[in-house]
Amino acid sequence: MAKARRAANRTIAAALLVHLSCILFLTLVLIASFIFDFFHCALGLSFEVLLIVLYLYCLASFIKHVYTPLKKVEEAMEQLSREEDTDIFRAFEIDSNDTGGALSTHFAELIQLLKESLNREYTADILKKEAELNALQSQINPHFLYNVLDAIRGHALTEGVTEIADMTEALSKLFRYSVSHWESEVTLDRELVNVQNYFKIQQYRFNNKFDLRILIEDNEENTLSCYIPKLTLQPIIENAIYHGLEMKMGRGLVTIRTKLTEKLLLIEISDDGVGVEPGSLEKINNSFKEWNTIKIKDKETGGSGIALTNVNSRIKMMYGEEYGLYMYSTQNIGSMIEILLPIRGQEEKERKERGG
Repeated sequence: MAKARRAANRTIAAALLVHLSCILFLTLVLIASFIFDFFHCALGLSFEVLLIVLYLYCLASFIKHVYTPLKKVEEAMEQLSREEDTDIFRAFEIDSNDTGGALSTHFAELIQLLKESLNREYTADILKKEAELNALQSQINPHFLYNVLDAIRGHALTEGVTEIADMTEALSKLFRYSVSHWESEVTLDRELVNVQNYFKIQQYRFNNKFDLRILIEDNEENTLSCYIPKLTLQPIIENAIYHGLEMKMGRGLVTIRTKLTEKLLLIEISDDGVGVEPGSLEKINNSFKEWNTIKIKDKETGGSGIALTNVNSRIKMMYGEEYGLYMYSTQNIGSMIEILLPIRGQEEKERKERGG
């Protein structure tokens, strides 16, 4: 929006320059009339002839440098209104050395910024509606499912089957976190607890084949109190298991490492799995960069790109283009997802919710 405001200011300034040019034109006409009085007296030329020559010269100059460029701007606007896919800068292709050309250039920049802003808002609206739909689909009588899971856990404890009780409890907590209290942001601490519940279920499923390690490298209290988008980590952990560790022979390790700088929260999620092919890795990282235009297909990335792209899109929608995901991978060695986020405490979260 700041760029749009600057472009709007430049457009207004250029428009004012056009008006000042018109005023200057009239001023020059008055000055020239005095000059021609002098030539009329000195050379004896007819004042009417000199006035006609002056008028024709000024008119030609005005048409060339002001009227014609503005007319082209009008034609370009009509073309844009008829054809949505028209290249804006080609439509406003006018000599930028004159006043009208400067106005057209600033006007084209403003329209381009507004078009990009509308595209971002449209994409954000689509993602929000998809998320809301998924949430509604997930919340089909959730309390019934909670009660069933609690009943299974209670029965398992009664029968002394602690493993089933623990797995059922982890599943219940995971389910509650995912579908209840639809929040856009949660603390990193809560997100890590949810990841641990998810990983516990996977350990039961794969007979403790995988291990999870969490490393908080900087101030633990400040790091864990940072707010991040809800359900950021679990889809990445899931991707690491299904596309990295599940196909690996022997045990596997997932490591979550956090780093805190003055303005940034960096989260690295790495695995020692089978890695990603270079071609698929390039497609995934391209989808991160061009998140609002590219729709990657599951088969194009070996099935490992869709969940990551969705997480990346939500981060960029919430915080801006400079944040998001980047993937590193070496085949038969492992992969790492780097998550770049702004530092957001409770104060910043409340300010955003108030629209500040």
